Amino acid sequence: MARVAIDPITRIEGHLRVEVEVVNGKVTDAWASGGLYRGMETVLVGRQPTDAFYIAQRICGVCPISHGHASTMGSEAALGIKIPNNARIIRNIIEGAETLHSHILWFYTLTALDYVDVVSALEQNRTQSGLRKHERCKYPGRAAAHNNRTCVQVISYLLRIESAAVSISETSAAV
Repeated sequence: MARVAIDPITRIEGHLRVEVEVVNGKVTDAWASGGLYRGMETVLVGRQPTDAFYIAQRICGVCPISHGHASTMGSEAALGIKIPNNARIIRNIIEGAETLHSHILWFYTLTALDYVDVVSALEQNRTQSGLRKHERCKYPGRAAAHNNRTCVQVISYLLRIESAAVSISETSAAV
């Protein structure tokens, strides 16, 4: 039996430690813990329940809406409030838009440097195609984590997702 600890878990917003117990190459048990006390519950003591939505959003910079909704649903449960079905649908639409936004934010702010050779990007001759150099690029040790896709394939895929998110937001704004 081996016990492995990964601390800190990187590429996330916040602090996380994961410990796993491995027997014959299989994980048999696991523990996760967040070691940072932010005191958001203490900030909310003595405040109006309507303040929770705005204050809870400050927990995370990547997914503020989810924390706001969770605090609102907690307040509703405590007060015995049942929301109309249309309100639930609107919340789900907002959560979907926030998911698209947070994935784009997560990629470009927390993981993009895994895909970009910064030194080569700075030296890139603008008259040559920057993509040509990276069409075969698979960073050692990271390629398997991305199903052996090249940097261009991964970034092109993410740009299509971003383009779709922009189209959705433009359509929503026009309605």
